[in-house]
Order: sequence, then C-alpha cells, then structure tokens
Amino acid sequence: MPDSDTTAPALAVPPTAGAPQYPNAWFPLLFADNAPNAVWGRGVVKFYLARTEPRMDQVGEAKDQAIAQIVMPIEGFVAATQFFARVIDAMIADGNIKAERVEEIRRAGEQHFVRPTTT
Repeated sequence: MPDSDTTAPALAVPPTAGAPQYPNAWFPLLFADNAPNAVWGRGVVKFYLARTEPRMDQVGEAKDQAIAQIVMPIEGFVAATQFFARVIDAMIADGNIKAERVEEIRRAGEQHFVRPTTT
C-alpha cells in the first residue's frame, strides 16, 4: 500500500483542462433588493430574496416580490454572515458607504426582522 503522505487524494471529478477562470455569459445572475424573512430549524436556515417591483398592469404602489429561496446549513449561513460583515467593513474602508449609513440601515431593519419577545 502506498504511503499516504506521498499519495495525492483521488478527486471525485477530475479538473477540466482549460476550465474557465471566470463565469461565462450564461452564468445565472440574480438581483435582489433585500432578504425580507428567514426561518430556521433541523439544521438549516431558509430565507427569501426579494425585489421591489412596480405593477405591470397599471400605475400603482411598488411591492416586494419573493424571487428566490435560499436554503443553507446553519453553520454555512453563519459563515456567510461573517463573509458579508467583512465585505461591509471593506466597503466602509473604501468609502463606498459611510459607517453611519450602515448603522441607519441596521436600525431600520431591526423592527422588520426581529420578532418581539413576550413576557
């Protein structure tokens, strides 16, 4: 039997020669304005992405429309939130958004996303 220190692990799917380094023109694109809700349990977090859309049949009030549901393991969801936190910090450092505006957005979302506790 070969020494495990010198044997490379077998790949389930071998790399494709000349695989692209960037997404092609048909790579799925999803635009969302927000994530309006979430539910969790049994080891996963499920949440919707929504886009604010105007009526198409007449002039009227724009409304949030769910456009996709994302289901992630809880640990993956927590890791993703850490990734987004680092992105936000970098955008603040680069001057793309002010820290005060980030805090305004967070405060505005508190009532929408957090269920009140009952005593």
